[in-house]
Amino acid sequence: MKSRVIEYGSYVGVVAAIIGVIALFAVTNSPDSASFETKSSQADSVPLTSSSQETKALNGTQTKAQGGTVLKGTKLDNFDPIAEPASELQAIDIVEGTGTEVTANSTITAHYTGAYAVNGEIFESSKDSGQTFTSPLSGLITGWIQGLPGMKAGGVRRLIIPGELAYGEAPQGYTPGSTARPMGTLVFDIEVIASVE
Repeated sequence: MKSRVIEYGSYVGVVAAIIGVIALFAVTNSPDSASFETKSSQADSVPLTSSSQETKALNGTQTKAQGGTVLKGTKLDNFDPIAEPASELQAIDIVEGTGTEVTANSTITAHYTGAYAVNGEIFESSKDSGQTFTSPLSGLITGWIQGLPGMKAGGVRRLIIPGELAYGEAPQGYTPGSTARPMGTLVFDIEVIASVE
């Protein structure tokens, strides 16, 4: 009888461990498990937060989540690479929005596509997952903090951001994609879905 109790207890332990692994997998792969990183917590990557908002990519293709193509690793549409590092922030409205204006105190919900200015290669796009992110503007990289105010929801703005206003200047001989975070002059196409105070 004692050996059967021990044997039964072993089975219960194994089953509990399997259930725990399955639950952990489900939580970490849930769309609701994504979290954004802000300038104050970690300025090494673009802020990411999940939401159920899905929109079409700037070039008219659908997001990966909608069955479209993956943008990461492709060239940014309608962008000519810039050989020299940018010396100042440039903001270009691709589509002018008609919604609420972004201010320094706004919390924005947006899609973004980021590329290296030197070759136009996309290093990350929220459109690949179909997930927008939401964050206070004040928690983002300096180039976004300075470049987005005045833009209106529903619009798309291209920011060409010097490394010093993004994740740092590229060191001599830097190869895009060779570091964990993008460096040097970066280009972001940002589609603001919503802006709230």
